[in-house]
Amino acid sequence: MKAFLPRFRSQHGSRAIVYIENLDLARFDSPAYREQLEVWLRNKYRGRDLSAILAAGSVSMDFVLKLRSELWADVPLVFTIIERTEAERFKEIPNATGVILDFDAEGTLEAALRLCPDTQAIALVSGGNVYPSVEKRIRNAITQFASGRFQFVDLANLTMAEIKRRISRLPRNSIVYYDVLNRDAAGEVFRSTEALAEISALSNAPIFSDSYALLGFGMVGGSCVNFEILGTEVAQHVSTVIRKASASDVPVIRSASSRPLFDWREMQRWELSEKRLPPGSDLQFRPPTIWETHRQVVIVAAGAIVFQTGLIVVLGMERSRRRRVERAIRRLNAELERRVEERTAELKAANQELEAFSYSVSHDLQAPVRNISGFADLLRRKAGQLNEEASRYVATISQETERMSTMIHDLLSLSRISKSEIHKAPVEMSELVDKVRQKLGTNVNRAVEWRIGSLPAVQADRSLLEMVLVNLMDNALKYTRTRDKAEIEVSCQESAEADEIVFLVRDNGVGFDMKHVGKLFGVFQRLHSAKEFEGTGIGLANVQRIIHRHGGRVWAEADRERGATFFFSLPRSEQRAP
Repeated sequence: MKAFLPRFRSQHGSRAIVYIENLDLARFDSPAYREQLEVWLRNKYRGRDLSAILAAGSVSMDFVLKLRSELWADVPLVFTIIERTEAERFKEIPNATGVILDFDAEGTLEAALRLCPDTQAIALVSGGNVYPSVEKRIRNAITQFASGRFQFVDLANLTMAEIKRRISRLPRNSIVYYDVLNRDAAGEVFRSTEALAEISALSNAPIFSDSYALLGFGMVGGSCVNFEILGTEVAQHVSTVIRKASASDVPVIRSASSRPLFDWREMQRWELSEKRLPPGSDLQFRPPTIWETHRQVVIVAAGAIVFQTGLIVVLGMERSRRRRVERAIRRLNAELERRVEERTAELKAANQELEAFSYSVSHDLQAPVRNISGFADLLRRKAGQLNEEASRYVATISQETERMSTMIHDLLSLSRISKSEIHKAPVEMSELVDKVRQKLGTNVNRAVEWRIGSLPAVQADRSLLEMVLVNLMDNALKYTRTRDKAEIEVSCQESAEADEIVFLVRDNGVGFDMKHVGKLFGVFQRLHSAKEFEGTGIGLANVQRIIHRHGGRVWAEADRERGATFFFSLPRSEQRAP
């Protein structure tokens, strides 16, 4: 019932008080224990105003009814985890309703026989079930299925030692139905999941069950009750009861929480075919496919192959140099294929993170790009032997390899920022801003008005923080290029109550449309064409990564043709000088 509390509190607020009592009658059912439990509950809840009572299971329901007239005579009562036949004896109780839960023994047996069509025997393992009607229904279902067709092996209410002995010696082509094992015939108490794990390790036949909570502990699966779905249904039902004058006004409903669930690992263990699973089955614990885990690798490898194919086509057009070019392409092709195969194998084995992958590919692509550029330069020197069209192709290759080299360099810079160690120390922001302004101003031959506000000292990595200011202030200069007079402001928004210090860089440049702000800090994302303003689209991604590594935030505001403002913050808790 883990899903009950979140759903209930989502409807009644986090201040809603929920008292949870585990009666534990499956392990402690002596008269003395019950008497002490009744006395304790009387002392705890006498005079306490409750909006509703939820009883999970028939044993809990009977226990609540015994104390109801004394403690909770007027409190609405909701029951659940009670089967339809058992719920009949509660239908005349005043101010009560519930969510009926029918454990799908028949559906589980049908799924088991569907997966194991050669079944000759069905065994039942059970013990200490606090819901006797459930065990009875499972037993009846097995009896009906086995009648005249299968041998029924009854392993219910035996000692654990006897269950282990017999479970390892079941007849050929058997299946096992595991109900619950809370206590064996010797009175030893177990957690049902742990008991299942011990039994499954020794079983010579696949084990099936109708409980979602047992999935992953050694059972193949079945038509399982998903208690997360049930918890949500019960929370909704209790909320409805609280809003009504009486629980009797809310009709009893049947839960729809059963789903065909199976453990992929157990399917492999018993060599069961997935083709025989019931329609709509959920197969869990399946390892992810290569495409799911290495999608980025496949995409980049495909991109590299497309790139080299295009290169072969372009260079192949120069027939007079065909042999030399083909030898170079073969070497390049072999090198690229070798590198792609190595990277793919390494990623399959180690499942490297995307950051490590990006750094490796970016670094290793520099060599082939330099090779391409070198061969293009050789061809350009022989331009007198080339026709006009071939010369244009060679020029295009040189331009594109230079652009690709710049992008790879920027991507490497982005990856290093993620990997580099941060060395925090006191930094005078005013001094650092002035240094960056002077450095950028040497290449500006137009009117620029700098407005530098009062800036506090911060605790940060000086070199990384300088990179942030260089990117933001250089962008401000670049995007005010069309203005007669650039106006650039660098200031601070500091409040004693805030837990962070906010810095801003504002300009009167071309700005941008705020509907595209979500793309602003992405890698290789640009809101203006390269013809308008140069750049690779890495700078703001660097800014965001550096500030995030310092525990801060980055955001932007702008209007088209009215300028832009970029904000970044640093946590105040880290700005105290040592």
